[in-house]
Amino acid sequence: MINTHPDTGIPYGVVALNDLDGDTVDALLYGPHVHDLSWTYQLNEYLAEYAKEGGLDVSELDRETVEHLTQTFNDDYEPCEPTLQGTYEGVTYTTCWLGGAQHLVILDSPHAGIGSPGSPCVPGMCVLTRGDNPRSWFTGYGIPDDWWANETQTQPELQTQTPIKEHP
Repeated sequence: MINTHPDTGIPYGVVALNDLDGDTVDALLYGPHVHDLSWTYQLNEYLAEYAKEGGLDVSELDRETVEHLTQTFNDDYEPCEPTLQGTYEGVTYTTCWLGGAQHLVILDSPHAGIGSPGSPCVPGMCVLTRGDNPRSWFTGYGIPDDWWANETQTQPELQTQTPIKEHP
């Protein structure tokens, strides 16, 4: 099924970053464990284009050339919507932009969360800020309780926090 963990079949969780505690958001976006996938992808495209213009494969570029091109790329790099990935407090995640807002997609977690089915933008995902119909709620990967912002109206009943059993 789409948007589920390939080994466990557990749906990925998704939550808007503005529903989370500010300090947690800072750690998720700027911590030492974070990788900017958009930067990596765009740099690889830049290197491949340079190599192709010279009739080479990117693997044939020497280290000095790659370092020079990387510096040139970094000087001009300005992502409009970065895609970040990392693992924080045992939760593996990536970010995405939906409806103009940055969201956290939980790819693996020791926590279970209850949510509602995702929109066509995120089919199969467990939207952790669930809707009004309890019959549609289901379990997916979740986040620790202390990640939620205090202002989140549905915080007390939002997460069940039953640990997900370890998987190989």
